Amino acid sequence: MLSLIPSKFRTNFLDAAAKRLKSALDDAGAAYAAVHGAKQPRSPSEFKPSQYPGLLFCHTVKNGSSEVLFSYWQSEQSFRTSSGPFADELGDGGPATCEGAVANYYLKKESWWNRFPFWTVVITASALIGAITALWQSGAQLLEAPDITVDFSQDNPRNVLEAEAPRIKLTVTNQCRFASAAVKIGAHLAGAGGAGELQRNRFSRIEPGASKDFIVSEPFPETSSRTEGPPVYELQVEAISKAGLGRRERKFGFTSPKLYAWKVLANTTPAVRRFTGDACETHGYLYSGRAQTITTVVVVPFRTELQSVVTTVGGFAYVPAKPSPSGKVIRQEFDITGLRAFQPYEYAVVARAPGMQEAACQQLSKSMEIYFREKTGAQR
Repeated sequence: MLSLIPSKFRTNFLDAAAKRLKSALDDAGAAYAAVHGAKQPRSPSEFKPSQYPGLLFCHTVKNGSSEVLFSYWQSEQSFRTSSGPFADELGDGGPATCEGAVANYYLKKESWWNRFPFWTVVITASALIGAITALWQSGAQLLEAPDITVDFSQDNPRNVLEAEAPRIKLTVTNQCRFASAAVKIGAHLAGAGGAGELQRNRFSRIEPGASKDFIVSEPFPETSSRTEGPPVYELQVEAISKAGLGRRERKFGFTSPKLYAWKVLANTTPAVRRFTGDACETHGYLYSGRAQTITTVVVVPFRTELQSVVTTVGGFAYVPAKPSPSGKVIRQEFDITGLRAFQPYEYAVVARAPGMQEAACQQLSKSMEIYFREKTGAQR
């Protein structure tokens, strides 16, 4: 009863009562109300509304020292059937002082956030977001275009002996956010020495954001001349990827960092760098494919007697020379130690002769012989 309900629960009671009354009017349109005199207040726990069929709710209103009992019924028939025992238990036993059908009611418009429990809104919103996300992902899987990248490992060699087959590691990554990808990949070495044989691999399924590794081990296409520097190669990668439920196809191309194919020992032929007075300076490059000691031979033929021949390799000068009996040919032979692997060295030969002309310098550079050989055995 309202007078006995703690104040913090009365708002809930009134809300529930209003909803019950509204429901009864909406369903049958014949809710019935009555007013009786009330007895002394009783604890709500001692009264059981279920004993009176058709009773929607009841409450008392305190007026000074007395109380008035208000009751609301499903219908007039319910009131006629059960109001007698009801009035004896809670009322003063007398007839109703006022009774009749509920004609009109007025309710404060309820805000939408008050119509639904908080957790109902949270759960409903979560379910809606989940459904939208699932639909988005399904649509993305269907429509997302293939997107892959190929990365080359930082541990891949940049310098390799020409007689060896380099091992190059590739990492194929599916950059799609939702769709898995199938990838067909082919790779081959290409460069100054030509193109190598195409090596193929296939990944049937790479999940979004996942990666697969592929190692290419291929010999260089062909050997280069010993009078050239190390040729440059690149690993050219061609990939075809399919992704999404629609299996859209897309082609990709990638190129590795440069790869240098070194011989154990090689050098360029000498060429004239400058001519000054009676000095003819020629130069070229020596290429060492590994750490080693080598022997160098320089033969300088000339029509007239040479005053001196100085050969410099990597900044170190070698002067000793043996002239021929005629004095027109000078031969040098010396060892070079401490050569490092995969390192180029510049060499220079300076020949001096009285009255040397520029044309004679050009002729000298063409007739000069210079070759390098490994210390362990002759190699021309």
